[in-house]
Amino acid sequence: WDRTIKLWNLATNTLEQTFEGHQANVMQVAFALEDTQLVSVGYDQTVRLWSVASGKELFSLTGHRASVNAVAVTPDGKTALTGSTDGQIKRWDLLEQREIGSLPGHAAFITSIAISKDGRFALSGGGDRLMRLWDLKDGRQLKQFAGHEKPVWSVAFTPDGKRAVSGGYDMVIKVWSLETGAQIPAPKS
Repeated sequence: WDRTIKLWNLATNTLEQTFEGHQANVMQVAFALEDTQLVSVGYDQTVRLWSVASGKELFSLTGHRASVNAVAVTPDGKTALTGSTDGQIKRWDLLEQREIGSLPGHAAFITSIAISKDGRFALSGGGDRLMRLWDLKDGRQLKQFAGHEKPVWSVAFTPDGKRAVSGGYDMVIKVWSLETGAQIPAPKS
């Protein structure tokens, strides 16, 4: 928890870049604009955009009222979604460097956000033990998935975009149909 971001070359196992600027712990990072930029979030309640080549901070955004725990970037690299301990999911225009809206609905902290490969949908999970599916065109909640007994810690789309996966603090992984909203039973072993 040294307030830095480290960029590693996995082929050579060497450190390529250290990004410094957060005033508290960094919680999550995501690449943007064909991996030329990096978006980071942290306990200092900020969203920061970095140049991967130079390691320099390009700008910082504020608006959350508590630590920012999760970040995801649309495939075109123009929009970031961030989730916070304040229960808010904010939408940011990374080109215009401003907040452009929010996705209201969670009743507790946000821990995870994922964006579909086509950039049309987002998933979020958090302390209210729910995973939610969002339409990013209009910010509408499309579905809510209930089934975890403790906070949802991680969310993801399957590669085909037809299902979602949630992992909870209850140590359970669930697979869901995005079409019906139903949980898909685990295969019997």
